[in-house]
Amino acid sequence: MTRRRLLTTVAMVAAPLLTLAVGLLAMPRPPALSERIIGDAALAAAVRDDLVAAGQRHEAVVVSIDGDRTRFAGFGADEHTPFEIGSATKTMTGLLFQDAVERGEVAVDDRLDLCLPELADTAAGAVRLDDLATHMSGMPRLLTDPGFLADTLGRSLLGQNPYMLTADEMIRLTRAERVGETGAFAYSNLGTALLGQAIARCADMDYPTLIASRLFEPLGMTESTVPLTADDLRPIDTRGFSAQGVPQGQWAMGGHAPAGGVRSTAHDMTLFVKALLDGTAPGASAMDPRRETASGPIGWFWFTLDVDGTAITFHNGETGGFTSAMMLDRAAGRAGFVLDDTAANVDEVAYAVLTKGAAR
Repeated sequence: MTRRRLLTTVAMVAAPLLTLAVGLLAMPRPPALSERIIGDAALAAAVRDDLVAAGQRHEAVVVSIDGDRTRFAGFGADEHTPFEIGSATKTMTGLLFQDAVERGEVAVDDRLDLCLPELADTAAGAVRLDDLATHMSGMPRLLTDPGFLADTLGRSLLGQNPYMLTADEMIRLTRAERVGETGAFAYSNLGTALLGQAIARCADMDYPTLIASRLFEPLGMTESTVPLTADDLRPIDTRGFSAQGVPQGQWAMGGHAPAGGVRSTAHDMTLFVKALLDGTAPGASAMDPRRETASGPIGWFWFTLDVDGTAITFHNGETGGFTSAMMLDRAAGRAGFVLDDTAANVDEVAYAVLTKGAAR
């Protein structure tokens, strides 16, 4: 795959309906990418045009890691500014799955109803955990319950958080879901959320406790959170913007948190990515390819892309007002990632950070 095809390889958006809000809200004058540079001015200059071309409108941070050299540049934001990382959360859920396997709490071929007995005697309950972790379970992208879909659409149109269900409510609605063809790739936020809730249940924890105790705390990620409801949001948890510059509501994803609910900072994501590169992150082998898709190999939620002959381990994320992307060249010990508060794809920006950030 060439760099030019990078943007069309995989779609990792958490809520594809969000763009329907355009034209339905009275739009204030959209903001512009901040001119206030924090950190490495040379790195900022190297990737600013890429951010502008991608449609970034307010604040962003970029980090380049090349061996023991780390470069940070912020556009109106610093290393401690929190961002919604969206579906990049799935990579953390994948690590938690691998870690649970290594602990002997679950096996890769266990059924979902082993940890979630409420799904016994249902099509979803018979789904295997490894099929969920590779998007090959046959689960739909979202719950198909008409009430859920209507509520999700309405909230998306208004720029509000579309994920309001608790874990128990999500699991209850899953009982009625039909399951499609197993072994065929079909990206599923629902499947990821169910896997995260299942491994948490088998560990006798809720998901925020699981990820905090087994990933955030071991890696020193003290600035990362998983808000389940609006009450869990902090004063520092800001709102973002749609691709058109419309302010969006904050997301606290309840039962769907394992699919996209983490808020993090450049400081914490640097610790995370460094631990991935050196293999010290719990469950780090989740990145290793397990299955083949039309876009390339997939591990436990991690994609491997062939970009101009280089194997890039990749994932991105999007919420109503934020996007993120991580690009890891594991063989070279290099990585680049982007966090920003505009819902516009930053895959190409992350690739620019990976390549331009390594320039001496």
